[in-house]
Amino acid sequence: MSKEEILILLTLLEKGSMTLKEMDKYVHIKPYKRTRTYNNLVNLEWIYKERPQDDERTVIIHFNDKQNSKKEDLLKFIDDSIKIKSEPMQSSLQSILAV
Repeated sequence: MSKEEILILLTLLEKGSMTLKEMDKYVHIKPYKRTRTYNNLVNLEWIYKERPQDDERTVIIHFNDKQNSKKEDLLKFIDDSIKIKSEPMQSSLQSILAV
């Protein structure tokens, strides 16, 4: 799962459903990756998209409630990933401070 996908899911979990335009305020995705990123989350069934009947140009994304059982696994995966990446940085920082 990409960094952008994880950030999108965390934002949806914290803030709730929103339009793609609103999500852009929280998660910056390069234009050429945007559609692929959202479609990948749809294909993995983490999110689903909805178009309001009154405005076909707007796309609203929702966290897929079918994935509630996997939410804790996702958060643990994120936590573990952060710990793995932070340990070498902390070690380097300690080495620098020891000089």
